Amino acid sequence: MIDFGKKCIILTRVSTTQQDYQFQLDALYKYAEDLGLDKPLIDISTKESGFRSMEAKDGFKKVIKFLSENNCRIVLCTELSRLAREKIILEQIKEWFVNNKIQLYVKDQNFKLFNDNGEVDMTTDIIFSVYASMAQSEMREKKKRMSRGLGTLLSSGYAVVGPTAFGYAKRKTTEKINGKYRTELIIDEEKAEQVKKVFDWCLYGIGGDKTRCSVNAIVKESIARGFDPYLTSPSNVKKCLANEGYTGSKTTHNRRKNPAYWDYGHKDEPRYIESRSHTIKYPAIISREKFEAVQKKMRSGYNHLDEVGLNVYADKSRTHITLLAKILICPVCGRFLTGNYRQREDRLMAYYRCGEFHQSRNTFAMPLFDTAIWEFCKSNYETYLDFLKKSAGTDTTEIDKRIVNYHSMIDNIEKEKDEYLAQILSLGRMSPKLQAKVKAKVDEYDSQIAELNSSILREQETLETIKMMSDLSDTELALETSKEEMRKYIQLLVHQVLPVYKTVRSYVLKVTLNRGILVPYTTHEESQVEVDDVPVYLIIDGIQGCSPKVRCVYSPSVVFDQDNGTFTVDGTTVNAKDVFEDVEDEFSREIVFRRLNIYQDDTPKNK
Repeated sequence: MIDFGKKCIILTRVSTTQQDYQFQLDALYKYAEDLGLDKPLIDISTKESGFRSMEAKDGFKKVIKFLSENNCRIVLCTELSRLAREKIILEQIKEWFVNNKIQLYVKDQNFKLFNDNGEVDMTTDIIFSVYASMAQSEMREKKKRMSRGLGTLLSSGYAVVGPTAFGYAKRKTTEKINGKYRTELIIDEEKAEQVKKVFDWCLYGIGGDKTRCSVNAIVKESIARGFDPYLTSPSNVKKCLANEGYTGSKTTHNRRKNPAYWDYGHKDEPRYIESRSHTIKYPAIISREKFEAVQKKMRSGYNHLDEVGLNVYADKSRTHITLLAKILICPVCGRFLTGNYRQREDRLMAYYRCGEFHQSRNTFAMPLFDTAIWEFCKSNYETYLDFLKKSAGTDTTEIDKRIVNYHSMIDNIEKEKDEYLAQILSLGRMSPKLQAKVKAKVDEYDSQIAELNSSILREQETLETIKMMSDLSDTELALETSKEEMRKYIQLLVHQVLPVYKTVRSYVLKVTLNRGILVPYTTHEESQVEVDDVPVYLIIDGIQGCSPKVRCVYSPSVVFDQDNGTFTVDGTTVNAKDVFEDVEDEFSREIVFRRLNIYQDDTPKNK
């Protein structure tokens, strides 16, 4: 038999500073008196998580220290969950008590660890294990209920604690919960307009200039226009552009601290692990289609550098104007090629290369590519001019009316959807079959709304294009002294340029035109219609020491094999270099190459 004596201590734990643990102390002092023990020598109280490991529990460390330094062998607590919430940790604590012959009394469960004979029998082990499991399960269920409640609030559009996303404000509702008014998110109209403008700038460029769409450019424009101070920070602009909530809802991808790393000391485990995610409902500010378009553009963009080496500069708009910026694509990784400029004593070397530096010699001469693309655009100027003037004269009022009609149709569908859901919810419990039917109906509504939003985005893009066309439709062709005007003109006509084939002396460029742009086919087609997936191929013969030659191939009946560098014309295979033998212009036409003289004075401003 073990004599534990009458000296004892109290161990309490509270999860937060708000919890009143005085009741625990009073009850345990009374409990010690009922057990015939002396007044507790000390009460050790901690405000730490019940999920922390035994080694990380400061409160239990104090218990061990006090018991080892004083003649005391009894510990009192109100319930097992006050020791720990995890069963495995409770078992470790029990094992320590047993090994060190420390008696444990648990008031609420009327439990003691050692029996009257000073032993821990099988019944005690079973009871302790059951109580430990109950303590763990209770907390798990509590966390689940809290998570479900939070998810319900967020998905219903109610605001919870935490910062409010830019563009929104919180407003109290008339609904109460636990005596407090609930809050909901509403649109802050002034800030929401700024959000819309930021997305438009990123997608279409500031003032229609697609090279001015970087985060830094948006920050500068926001400052110039006196926007909210929030948008004067590049990191905040990035957060704004990445906030899915502006579309009406977003799913959080939460992570939480990994207890194995932070509490148990397992440093080989990941610091953070995936946690429960929630779908949060927001009042919509922008369309889902516009948000996805911006995300795609942000992923494909590249933050250019000012100086990447000694006398080597990248194409920041404040340093150089690069004609094919945000148009010329890397054939290896698909990112935009950057313009690099190397200042020599007598001249400026200019070339395109990928910022990833895939190959040490995989660069493209800027004057060669710029001239080829410019001459191609210029060769079709009359065709383009007719198109530009026609588009610039388009009555945008009709487009605005269509956008208003689309919004009205969306509102009607949303209203019909809400009425349908209200009718379904009034039925009470739903069978699995009815649930599937409701889901299909809701998906149908959402699909109709998404299609209308896509139509709105297309109309908005048309308005932006018409604005650019209006600026250029009356411009004479004498633009070659202004790289800025040349770049705008190229952007208006060309969507992207991709080098698809390269030899020692020649290149093949695949040119994708903007939607609505029509140029004559290079084959003798009976009729020409707008076909979005028919590319233009420019074949450049740039042998050193000779004047470069350029020919254009544009026809739905001509196929290019970029692996072999061959064109298939009416069943006949023609090598890229042999296209220049097509002097009769049977399937191609010549583009006059006259090297642009716009680089001689183009030196960095910081030099």
